[in-house]
This record gives sequence, structure tokens and C-alpha cells, in this order.
Amino acid sequence: MQANKYALRAASAACTRFADAYRRGSDQVYDATRVGVLRLAAERGPIRPTDIAAELDVNPSSITRQVKALHALGHLTATGDRNDGRAYLVQATDQGRAELRAFDDKGLEVFSAVVEDWSEHDLELLTTLLNRMINTWAHTAEDKRTQVHSRRPAVQPDPWWAGS
Repeated sequence: MQANKYALRAASAACTRFADAYRRGSDQVYDATRVGVLRLAAERGPIRPTDIAAELDVNPSSITRQVKALHALGHLTATGDRNDGRAYLVQATDQGRAELRAFDDKGLEVFSAVVEDWSEHDLELLTTLLNRMINTWAHTAEDKRTQVHSRRPAVQPDPWWAGS
């Protein structure tokens, strides 16, 4: 049975409120891009910064700044890419992995406080439904994005400064 529009709007609004609340809370505590860079370097390294930028869907120049900062802290190593002399690869150091573990432990502590009065069943249900939505989103979002972009009218180049 398909959900009605009211249920869809309510679920969409709840997801938006959750994402906004999560973003506001996390932005006060840590830099999500920096943690994302460190996590990808730890889990998939050695990895190119351009691949990190694509995975995190952020501008490559912001990844370069984060990589330099994490390298200066001793959390990443950088080595030349043997397959492409113009590129380099980053990988988390032991110190970077320890920093990531400490971050994850702190995150679990905060999350535990948020859901401390939830039952195990509620947490399992939340996990199941979130994983289902994430997996469906990954498969559906690209198709929908393509449809939306194909309906947009082409923008003609018209420098804003040329009319003055």
C-alpha cells in the first residue's frame, strides 16, 4: 500500500527537521568535512583527494585545505600517486585513526544521551528504517536528480556586469 500525500509530507518534514537539527548540533562540535576526509582516508586509504571530494560531494579546494590541516596535525600522510605523477594519495596515520576513534566514542556518548529512554526495539526499528531509506535514496536519488535537471531551461551566458 502506498502512503498518502499527508503521510509523505509529514515524513518528509520530519526528515528535514532531523537533518537540520543534526547539522546544527554537529556544526557546533566538529567540522563534518574534516571528519569525512579523515574517515575516508582511514577506511579507503590510500585515496586521492579528488575521490574524497566526489564521495563527500564538496568542492575539491575545500578538501585540499582539510588534507593540509590534517597532515599538519599528523593525522594523514601524503604520497605521490605512482599511476599519475600529478596526483597524490592520502592515508590516515595511527594518530589519525586514534583521533577518529575518540570522535566516534564522543559521538556515541552524545547519541546515547539523546536516546537514553528509547527501548532496544525502538532503536532497532530506527536503524532498520534509516538503513532502508538510505539505500533507497542512493538508488533513486540519481534518477530523480537527472529528471529535475533535464526539465530546467538552459541558462544563456549573460555576464551580470555587461549590462552596466
